[in-house]
Amino acid sequence: MLKVFSVTLLLMLVGCSSPQTDSNSGLENVYISGGTEKYYLGIVPHWANFSTWASCQRNAPIRYLNFENIKKSYNLDYKSAVHMQHMINRKISAFVKSTGGTQLPAKDETFIFNNVYAQVLGGSYDFTPPRFNNVSLIWIDPYVNNTRKLKKIMSRNDVLSGHPVLISNCLNSFEVEALIEELELEDLGAKVISSEMFSTYDTSMKKSFDFGISLSEIMGKKTMTFYGPRLPEQVRGTTKTIIIK
Repeated sequence: MLKVFSVTLLLMLVGCSSPQTDSNSGLENVYISGGTEKYYLGIVPHWANFSTWASCQRNAPIRYLNFENIKKSYNLDYKSAVHMQHMINRKISAFVKSTGGTQLPAKDETFIFNNVYAQVLGGSYDFTPPRFNNVSLIWIDPYVNNTRKLKKIMSRNDVLSGHPVLISNCLNSFEVEALIEELELEDLGAKVISSEMFSTYDTSMKKSFDFGISLSEIMGKKTMTFYGPRLPEQVRGTTKTIIIK
């Protein structure tokens, strides 16, 4: 009996004194959440990443922010939250593209969140409104399958009388920029309001029913003429509308 006890004790001591290399290396790779998850809405699956009023299936995933939680924690207003969401998505897209991956590690997403917040707090945005007071807002979603017509619209004298701003609820900023290059419209210096700038929150940071944007909050006191086959109610704050069928 004593012999059995001695062997058992020896095995226990050997086990306790053995190097725990695998366990320790595993702990080093464990990511402890920075708590930024509560500032995002649920990830929209590809099949549901659809714009009803723009009638399109989005190809690019979007990380939508929870504006209510952003306001509670950081006291940001609607304009700052829109810019933050826009910039986070641009950085995530650029990161994923550069690494060739399909998903951003949680620790990197937290780093991007905190980095963008610092930029927004300092008043540094990826999108800046035109300095020119007259703005021509061209809703490009109805014409993405008819680029010839879109290019014709962009060459109209009344459109060019204001600084052109392309607006899309279907394409992200990189996709719109690629379209501008495809149509050889870089010389126009068009600004881009893309799908990453739309949200389901109104200017008081309360949840609404559809993805919209308040242009007056983003663009300031500009004279904004909207060009498109109709003016969607989700696009708010324009000055006048010119219907183009």
